[in-house]
Amino acid sequence: MSDKQSPNTMTPEEIRDIRSRVLKQTQAEFAHMLGVSARSVRHWEGGTRTAQKSVVRSIRRICRHKGVMDDEHNIIEEKVHD
Repeated sequence: MSDKQSPNTMTPEEIRDIRSRVLKQTQAEFAHMLGVSARSVRHWEGGTRTAQKSVVRSIRRICRHKGVMDDEHNIIEEKVHD
């Protein structure tokens, strides 16, 4: 996360990276886990809409629980298996 970015926002690239590379989920699987539509995920990743603060917090909480994100919202690369 960049120094200027709010902890309650994510760029489209961050969302896509977390979904596909870190969590290894399809857009449909990611949407189901978050309780949103796959269309919402497509909009976030495409940059046409911004994920709600509550969704961003949920994504970060899930990543921390899985041990792939630290408390400063950085991906722990050693825990990610490409």
